[in-house]
Amino acid sequence: ELLPEGHAQLATAINGLGENARARGEVQEAVALFEEAIGIWREALGPWHPFVGVALNNMAKAQVALGDAEAGLLLLQKS
Repeated sequence: ELLPEGHAQLATAINGLGENARARGEVQEAVALFEEAIGIWREALGPWHPFVGVALNNMAKAQVALGDAEAGLLLLQKS
């Protein structure tokens, strides 16, 4: 059975794909996937849900990998 668009479990899968992309060194792809997961989780679960924090943390690591430590720090402060 397919999950409907915007379903929280879909964001979990997308976040996992982002982690895989980051591990492969495809950091720009990872950032896009984390942004998508964050958007879905915020809509489905609310902005303060721990899953949003997890994705923000993952995004911060990706930003640091891209050489933008300042952006990474700002994301960590939000998570």
